[in-house]
Formats: sequence, structure tokens, C-alpha cells
Amino acid sequence: MSRSFTYQTHDKLVKELAERENVTRREIAAQIRAAKEFGDLSENAAYKDAREAEQYNESRIFYLKNILKGATVIREPAGGSSKVIMGATVKIRRVETGAEVSYTIVDAAEANAAEGLISSTSPVGRSILGKSAGVEVEVETPKGKVNFQIIEIT
Repeated sequence: MSRSFTYQTHDKLVKELAERENVTRREIAAQIRAAKEFGDLSENAAYKDAREAEQYNESRIFYLKNILKGATVIREPAGGSSKVIMGATVKIRRVETGAEVSYTIVDAAEANAAEGLISSTSPVGRSILGKSAGVEVEVETPKGKVNFQIIEIT
């Protein structure tokens, strides 16, 4: 499955992978060597903890390699777009209350609503993707239907 990431998230994931492969692996290997010197491995908590850290690190490396393998880096639209696309920042207004909020449309792996990043597969993301400014959309949320109007796309 191909994933789409902004440049910032792609770079962050690449840096994490390099750190885990080149630094964290060595640190954990040193912890395992030191723990082995304590003797009996069956009752050695330091050894057990280091091995668990090693397993987590290796599984994270595997995950990062897989999502980066076919990743597409999305270009942020220069000067805006006439339609909501991946990487676009969209200002929407809740019709019922007039409250406005801005979101950047991103892949689910980098979504963080508190930082203004929503997934293209979230209810709001799915509803506004491909739509133009001025369009009103109805979004089915866990708390019921909510109407939004797309104010601006940048």
C-alpha cells in the first residue's frame, strides 16, 4: 500500500529510521553485552529489558522501511488549489455555529487534529476532498451530522 506524506513527515520518518538503525541498535547491543556479564540470564531483568527494547526497535525499523518503501512525498500546492487535495490547507466554517478552523489534509499516519493535520480518510477529510471553496458539505460524525462550508483553500 502506497502512502503519501508531506516533506516534513517524510523527512522525520527517514531521520527516525537512520537513528534507529545506526544509533539505537548499537546502544541496545551494548546494553545486552553488559547485561550478559551479570550472569544467569533466566533471572536477569537488565538482559530481559534490553532484549525487549531490541525487539521493539527492530519491529519499528521494519515498519518504517515498509511505509517508506512506496511512499509518495506530496508537494504542497503552490499558490493554492481550486479543489481540496492532499497537502492543501483548508479553512472551513461550521454552519450551525459559525466557528472556523483550518486543517491541512494529510495521510492517516501523520494526522494530528490538535496540530491542524487531519487525515484524508477521516470523516471531515473524506467529505471535503475534491471540493471547491464555497461548497457546503454534510459530515457524519460520531455525534451526528455536522454541516461545514469550505471558506478557503491554500
